Amino acid sequence: MSLRFQIILGIIIGLIIGFFMILNTINQKEKNLLEAYKKLNETLNIRYFKLKSVLGNLRNHMSEFQREINEIDTLCDQSINITDSINNAWEKLELENTINYKLEEIKSNMASYPSIQTDENMNNSIVAIAESEVYVGNAITVYNTLNLEYKVFVETFPISFVANLMCKRKDYAPFSVTQVEEFDDSYIDEDEI
Repeated sequence: MSLRFQIILGIIIGLIIGFFMILNTINQKEKNLLEAYKKLNETLNIRYFKLKSVLGNLRNHMSEFQREINEIDTLCDQSINITDSINNAWEKLELENTINYKLEEIKSNMASYPSIQTDENMNNSIVAIAESEVYVGNAITVYNTLNLEYKVFVETFPISFVANLMCKRKDYAPFSVTQVEEFDDSYIDEDEI
């Protein structure tokens, strides 16, 4: 075996090993991202279940907002029913933004209803929502960090070559922590809870 042949063979073996090492790293980063999305999806769904409880209680107090409350309730159901596949992240993100936007009008009008302040079930539900926002924010932060890390990784040469060759997806929906605002519980008298 000539030296030239050995060098060429060594380069080919090195490229093959490098290719599979890069592919393995891409797959591991993608797996971590998928797991983070599943956790985010579960956390958002828990938030929606708690939000539905609040909406159920709000129906008793805010009769002129029945249509808006029912609309948010329906959006929560739609988001809960989305499968936890990261391929549905854009749809989940769109529903999350719509839910948060529609909640703003309800939240801004809640202070005008003194009956809400004295409803212990309502106050407990709102506190549960506020607590769930911390978990949602943490899940979004982890997901966004892994999402950005994955995107930057697969766009770097020579990794981008392997990613393109293996048809690895590069663009997943980013969530924003600012999209998850605490449910306004500032009017609740802590002594009454």
